[in-house]
Amino acid sequence: MFRRFAVAESSMSPFLQEGDFVVTRRRPPFAGDVIVFEHPQRPGFYLTKRVVALAGQKVDITGGSVSVDGEAEDAPFSVDDTKPEGEWMVPSESIFVLGDARHR
Repeated sequence: MFRRFAVAESSMSPFLQEGDFVVTRRRPPFAGDVIVFEHPQRPGFYLTKRVVALAGQKVDITGGSVSVDGEAEDAPFSVDDTKPEGEWMVPSESIFVLGDARHR
């Protein structure tokens, strides 16, 4: 099933801009995919983000750079330093996502 969503903010810039449209289809996510999902605290409000890591992987953000399981992320779509800094283990049945405008 395909769905169309309008981009309403700039968290995915420069890849997606406010007013752009994305068409989605349901399938398992892969690292690097752009996905649309319902906001966990705002039913009916959808977010567009990029998959950084999958269940069981470790994400580390240090000095503005992202690494997954100790490997530097190849992120030509993001031009900003990533914030906030920290380390996260992605729980089972979960994914780790970030916007492309990572200074936010």
